[in-house]
Amino acid sequence: MPEEIVQKDIALWLADAGFNDSWKNWVKTNEDAGCNKDGMFKILVDHGFEFGIAEYVLGHVPTQPLAHISNPLKNAEEQAASASQQQANSPKVGPRMIPNAQKLPRDDIEFYTIDDFLNEDECKTLIALIKADLQPSTLTQEDNDKYFRTSSTCNLGLNKHPLVADVDRRMCSMLGLDPTCAEVMQGQHYEVGQEFKAHTDSFEKPDSTHMTAKLGQRSYTFTLYLNDVKKGGQTKFPLLNQSIQPKRGTAIIWNSMRPDGTPNPLSLHQGMPVIEGEKIIITKWFRTRGGFPVDVREANEDVANFTKKGFKQTRLAAPLFKKIQKFYTAKRDTEIIETIKGGYIKSAVGKTASHLVDLPADLRAEIHAAVITKFQKWTNCDLEATFVYGIRVYKHGATLQMHRDAVGTHTFGAIINVDQEVNEEWLLQIDDNNYRRHQLALKPGDLFLYEGGRLEHGRTTPLNGTSYANIFCHFKPQDK
Repeated sequence: MPEEIVQKDIALWLADAGFNDSWKNWVKTNEDAGCNKDGMFKILVDHGFEFGIAEYVLGHVPTQPLAHISNPLKNAEEQAASASQQQANSPKVGPRMIPNAQKLPRDDIEFYTIDDFLNEDECKTLIALIKADLQPSTLTQEDNDKYFRTSSTCNLGLNKHPLVADVDRRMCSMLGLDPTCAEVMQGQHYEVGQEFKAHTDSFEKPDSTHMTAKLGQRSYTFTLYLNDVKKGGQTKFPLLNQSIQPKRGTAIIWNSMRPDGTPNPLSLHQGMPVIEGEKIIITKWFRTRGGFPVDVREANEDVANFTKKGFKQTRLAAPLFKKIQKFYTAKRDTEIIETIKGGYIKSAVGKTASHLVDLPADLRAEIHAAVITKFQKWTNCDLEATFVYGIRVYKHGATLQMHRDAVGTHTFGAIINVDQEVNEEWLLQIDDNNYRRHQLALKPGDLFLYEGGRLEHGRTTPLNGTSYANIFCHFKPQDK
């Protein structure tokens, strides 16, 4: 982005805030006189300027809370106690590990983009829901410019359509943040000429404390583009030199706060005017405090994803599958009762939920060798085999609760469907790396590869049938 364009955007931001030539001269005069910048910062904020404005024009972050600057009579102990209380009341959320995300390579802001977070059908359905319930967009803080935000808005999160709830869940899960710490998901529609001028999403004006009293400051913004915009409509971040062109299904995520809980002026952004076509987006804002713990991510979710989707359904080579079938037919009655750590396998009918048929060492080795070849090609990762279970035979009424596997030894998993005697398909439920839940039917001979350490999976509907037999293999990345 040319430097002159960036400077123009910043100039508009300052002008919209009322930072005119008189204030510029005031800043220069006081800086030349060597005045304390903490005091200058406080004066600017007391006159209604946002924290981001004050920080930008002074190139300075206060070294103590503003309340302390306005009351210099507080002693050191009182100041320390006040700062400690402020810290306790503002829980911090550290950087996210977001699968499939491209992170802007900067240390001074968290900023991510994700391709294909939504598919085409999901986008079309959401667009229809948004267009059916639009009203003029409003501002959380008053502005004298009636053209500051000219789009239309819908409180999409209040819609009872199941896709709305599912997308909302996925957005929360992607960030690992408790949904009670988020605002209602909004849908926004921009026609030709409509825009949202340069602003930050955090509440920064002195009179905005009522906006943060319950849930705290806005931290992460999660935006989804539902359509391609023919021309214009970019989301521009002038201080980051970034301009994102809307593309159907793409998500952008940024954190308006620094790790220390103060607003980050680098999050300044602008919804540029649509020149041709229309722009439809979804926005969800997350806060720093809520009624439950803010960060609800499981440790397994901090493991990087190796593939885009997270699982792949294929077939085992026919000769090897015939060998496994032959062995199972001969040995299926040689049961070993198994006890699964964690109690993941249960029976809905009060009987033994599963048993094992042991595998000979040579067949185990052959299975591992065949599966690891497919796995390494799919993940582009050198793997080490850790376990080949025997053939697990689930019995009538069995369920497998949703879970994630142990990362140390079960980062990757493979299921080989061996045999099934069922009255209806016993579906495998599994999330992909965008937290979209799938229900899959596996047939005898199917080989299912998945990132079991990251992805939640299970079979929660009781097995309707006599038996369902499969082999589990597990792998981990080779130690470098």
